Order: sequence, then C-alpha cells, then structure tokens
Amino acid sequence: MGLADIAKGLFDRKVRIDPEALRKTKPTRNTFVVAETQEDGTVILMALLSSQGRGVIGKIAQKAGKPDVKHFELETVGAFVWNLCDGKHTFEGISKKLREEFKLDRLEADASLSAFLQMLSQRKLITMMVATKK
Repeated sequence: MGLADIAKGLFDRKVRIDPEALRKTKPTRNTFVVAETQEDGTVILMALLSSQGRGVIGKIAQKAGKPDVKHFELETVGAFVWNLCDGKHTFEGISKKLREEFKLDRLEADASLSAFLQMLSQRKLITMMVATKK
C-alpha cells in the first residue's frame, strides 16, 4: 500500500455500505427541497442552495443577485421514486414497487434505483437513513 493509496483512503468521502444494509436503508427527502408536480406527471424540485452550504463561490453569487435556488426536473420514473422517498419505504420496498409499476426485473430495478438515489444523495436532495440494530 503506497502513500497515494493511504491519501486516497483518508480523503475518499464515499461511504461503503454492504448490499444487505443498503436494502434496509430508508431514503428521506431533505426538508429544504420543495417539490411541484406538473400536469404531465413530472416533478420539479427546488433546492435552496443556502441550506446546502454554498461556500465562498455561493456567497459571491448571492451578493451578485444570482438565484439561491437550484431546479431539478424528474420525469415519470424519477418522480415515482421521489414520492416514495418519505423515510417509510426501504430501498427494497421502492425497488419492488418499481418492478411492479414499470415491469422491470430485479437487477434492472436495483441498479437504476441505486444510481438514482446516489445522484439525489450527492446533490443533498435526500439522505439515506440506515436502520440501527437494537
């Protein structure tokens, strides 16, 4: 293990979670995100950037009068998943509903759901609540 590997390990922010634990996580929408459902079924998410810690660049943009809101548009499948990110449904439960609603096989649903939730999490639109053992 070289110095580069050690440095990477120290600064790697990706949290590794085993697949079994992932199935039990409960995606939860962050409270600073406002969602508007459109007539066509798409959902527009509006995230307040000041709630996400914009940093120096964000403060400069704010002083310049730039919008403090970032918009995201979710199409049918994304909107379906977003509505299930309520802290009650587990990853496994959402995957099952995806398979039923959109006629996907398990591998397809799990891979797509995992990638989508990761994207939402990276943008701080959701948090993944991990079940704790009692």
